[in-house]
Amino acid sequence: MKKFSFIEIVILGFSFLIIDLLCIIIDGLSIGIVSPIIQSLTLIGLNLIQLSKGDKDSLKLKKQFTKYLSQILPYIPTLTIVLLITAFSHNKKLKEQQ
Repeated sequence: MKKFSFIEIVILGFSFLIIDLLCIIIDGLSIGIVSPIIQSLTLIGLNLIQLSKGDKDSLKLKKQFTKYLSQILPYIPTLTIVLLITAFSHNKKLKEQQ
């Protein structure tokens, strides 16, 4: 398995933060159906990134349920928080294996 590098975390973090801010603006305008679709597609992308890093546990039902359940909270940058938690837990798991 490969680690998330610092630059990957920074670039993905800013990208996810921009998507979060866009979703907050969409939620503020009361366009309800668009924001969950954008957030779900972003989480699918995060799952694909994790799979490319060799993390087969990323598709377990418990992790998927937790990620998608976090999207219920409006006006909070949940995608960025999920990315940071995912990246740091993935890197910690790799460090413990070595």
